[in-house]
Amino acid sequence: MATPITILVFRNGDTHHTGTKITLKATIKTMQQLYDVINKEVQLVTGACRKVVTPAGKQIANLVDFTDGGKYIALAGEPLNKEKLPTALKPKAKPKAAEPTEIKPELEKHTVAKHEPTKFGTQSSKPKTIYVFRNGDKHDQGTKITLKAIITTMDKLYDVVNKEVRIVTGACRKIVTPAGKAIAKLEDFEDEGKYIACAGEPLNKEAMSTHI
Repeated sequence: MATPITILVFRNGDTHHTGTKITLKATIKTMQQLYDVINKEVQLVTGACRKVVTPAGKQIANLVDFTDGGKYIALAGEPLNKEKLPTALKPKAKPKAAEPTEIKPELEKHTVAKHEPTKFGTQSSKPKTIYVFRNGDKHDQGTKITLKAIITTMDKLYDVVNKEVRIVTGACRKIVTPAGKAIAKLEDFEDEGKYIACAGEPLNKEAMSTHI
């Protein structure tokens, strides 16, 4: 291309991805060379890049078809997931008019936290909070999940992870530590701990989130 242009490339099905800026320099002369750059910079978790499409689903066949500053989605062999478009690609909703807020008097100014004895002494009954990351996504900043009382089994936690973390490789089947140790029971989680959600694939230590 005579004049280099810059595009923003997103991962398919990753609502949290903020996009990766790629400059179409003179060294990128073919679509395959662009795919190679995308594989290195964007790092799709579903496989090697095979095509690039617009948010509307139109495939880009030639480098000259890209628009400077345009936003595009990289795909491996899977179809475009329009239900899980990156948030940055969705049209912004118009702000609603502010409604008057009813101010209610505080009934209690102080709340005494419940404590229960443990072998380590007295400990608060406050639910644990963990940070869950997608496997193989080095850009994922993690999703905060509180282990509330309604989460009584690992399967129920997996359901929450599927909804909140949105793994693109399939349904969550296991949660592991950054070292690769699988968490088998809810009580094994540490408060404020960082964990990785996996589907059927093994832990990808080479593409671990930079926020872990």
